[in-house]
Amino acid sequence: MLRKYKKIFTLLILSILTTFIYMFYLNVQIKDKNRHSQKTLRQTVSLYQAQARKICNMLYSSIKAYKAGNYDKAFTTSNSAYWDVYDNILEIKFRPDATPAKIFSVEDQFHDLSAQLKSKKNLVHLKDINKKANKLCKEVTSESNYITENG
Repeated sequence: MLRKYKKIFTLLILSILTTFIYMFYLNVQIKDKNRHSQKTLRQTVSLYQAQARKICNMLYSSIKAYKAGNYDKAFTTSNSAYWDVYDNILEIKFRPDATPAKIFSVEDQFHDLSAQLKSKKNLVHLKDINKKANKLCKEVTSESNYITENG
């Protein structure tokens, strides 16, 4: 009779240990998945952030064209950054959260930069153009981050 209880007790202990080991294993798996999904979320770039990067790249590309003396390409690229990307994507999504003055200010900055890229190159223009492009890049990045965080 004692042997019978020993077997039952041993089986009970083994099943309890197995359950604890399995629960520990599941807990580790869940933590790993959470860590992976948090890392993925941090690495994900929204559509709006990608468009802001595209605008910045286009503005810097227009400055390169300007430095090379290709003023038409500089103007066209800068103008396209506004009309094809900012106006069609970022501005539409950002407009409900911004004042009309803010929207017009950014629009003016884009058009002012494009107009300056049409003129012949000189050091004063180049410094001013770089400042304007950096300011615009910072602005569209800020807007894209706002849209991403606030929907």
